[in-house]
Amino acid sequence: MSHPTRHHVSRRVPLPPELRARMAALKTFNAVRYEGAFMGEALGVFGQHLDPRDRAFAHALVGAAVRHAGAVDALLSRWMSRPLDAGSNARAVLHLGLTQMLFLDGVAPHAAVDTTVANTLFLEGTWSAVSANNIARLDAMSIEIVG
Repeated sequence: MSHPTRHHVSRRVPLPPELRARMAALKTFNAVRYEGAFMGEALGVFGQHLDPRDRAFAHALVGAAVRHAGAVDALLSRWMSRPLDAGSNARAVLHLGLTQMLFLDGVAPHAAVDTTVANTLFLEGTWSAVSANNIARLDAMSIEIVG
């Protein structure tokens, strides 16, 4: 078993409080999926400063993202004009955002879109945020049509 590493995010700007649970989920997801870490151990490392409610949300989000990875990867592949590197922050943010919209109860599509864009903007910059916005909004529209 591999132990999760702390190298995924390095920004000098402080993390906004509303993104802390999702950032812990992003780091945990990458550690589980690409480093072979156990989810509980990785969340213990990356979510150690979260309150119980945010930690439970991060746990549910990562669990759903891992469980439905194939379906979410297929959607990302279909909607991306060029593939994102496996294990990249941008891909993980989009993966978690789509997971929220498709598989988590109690998360409004507009809230998932807003946090996906905010996370991408925080991590990657303006261009990626625009791409995330387009993909997330496209999926939100499909959910409204189907649902």
